[in-house]
Amino acid sequence: MKTTQTTLACVVLCIIAPWTMAPVDPPGCDICNELPNPLLDDIWWNDGLLELVIKNDGETQAGGFWVDVFVDQTNTPAYGDLSTTYVWVSSLAPGETVTLSISQASAPQLAHVITDSTDILYEHSKDDNVFADITGF
Repeated sequence: MKTTQTTLACVVLCIIAPWTMAPVDPPGCDICNELPNPLLDDIWWNDGLLELVIKNDGETQAGGFWVDVFVDQTNTPAYGDLSTTYVWVSSLAPGETVTLSISQASAPQLAHVITDSTDILYEHSKDDNVFADITGF
């Protein structure tokens, strides 16, 4: 059983400190290893809708976050770029998926998706949040 002091150290070093340094677990704490990881699981166009499946591939609940969709934009967006097409995901449990539908009159030639686009969630890495150059609709 963790002591209050160890729990407080876990919160300070893993939840608060990452904004100034890389997360690190103090002895007896595994909070930093249990993080959400929202990512694009699937995407397709069907009869006027662009459908996206977002999955929480992490170990804990992903609280609310934004998903930005860039349609037929030739330059590849970078993490932190915001689109005029976006959807709010209120929460996702570990392993849970949600299907988002965006009105799109014709099949796009190219799409890019950024999950947690406004950097609300604390994750191990943001490297898997940008899905670029999606074709084949």
